[in-house]
Amino acid sequence: MTRQLIILACLLLATSCSKKIYVPVEVQKEVPIEVPVTHDVYHTNTVVDSIWMTDTVRIYERGDTVFTERIAYRNRWKMLHDTVRVTDSIPKIVTVEIPKPYPVTEIQEVNVLHWHQKALMLVGGAALIALALWIAYRFRKR
Repeated sequence: MTRQLIILACLLLATSCSKKIYVPVEVQKEVPIEVPVTHDVYHTNTVVDSIWMTDTVRIYERGDTVFTERIAYRNRWKMLHDTVRVTDSIPKIVTVEIPKPYPVTEIQEVNVLHWHQKALMLVGGAALIALALWIAYRFRKR
């Protein structure tokens, strides 16, 4: 168990950030690309579908009474809209320029640690090592 703790502590102490490395990128060329150009045309058809019923006579009986009902007219309007989309695609060759990466002339470091921050990191690392050794010593004793 103590060996595993020591190995884990050493692995945690060995991790760090790596510095940035700029990799040169190849210069890219203009490439012709075929782009379809579409023209949309909408055709709208409107159809009126209506029903006219006039002079309707309705006869029904309830019990021993016969009822006669006369409806002079009844109409229903129905408007139908039909829209058709016609797409015409014509291929067109367009030249697209791919931007070139900018050259790296000077690398400027950002977030540089001050001397007191480096000293605190060293003190903290030493404290962690001392704590790991003290825990290992305590477990060895038992």
